[in-house]
Amino acid sequence: MTEGSTSAATLPRLLKNASVVRAPSINSGVELLSLGKVDVFGTNKTILFEISDKLPGSRVLDGRYGVEQIALGIPKGRELGMAYARRFVAAATSGGLVKSAAQRARLRGGTVKADSL
Repeated sequence: MTEGSTSAATLPRLLKNASVVRAPSINSGVELLSLGKVDVFGTNKTILFEISDKLPGSRVLDGRYGVEQIALGIPKGRELGMAYARRFVAAATSGGLVKSAAQRARLRGGTVKADSL
């Protein structure tokens, strides 16, 4: 995991029987992993899949220990903007726009969930 990341804040509390090593960057974490100086590297799945593609013999484990969410924010009093945002999010998630954008960007490991605004 990289210093200052969500993983660096979360994993030490979850992994009571492991030594947690923080790397200054993703690249240095990958180097530690490839040299066998660490056994695992924790970060979001999109990055893990990119790392795994470049590191023969590695794999991304199933499951997760956290969730990164993306949200929209609209200032109070902008009812028309809120109505538009609701329609857009509903259409983008149910119509496959978000999924197809993730596929075009070759992002793996994510899920699309539309919560009500």
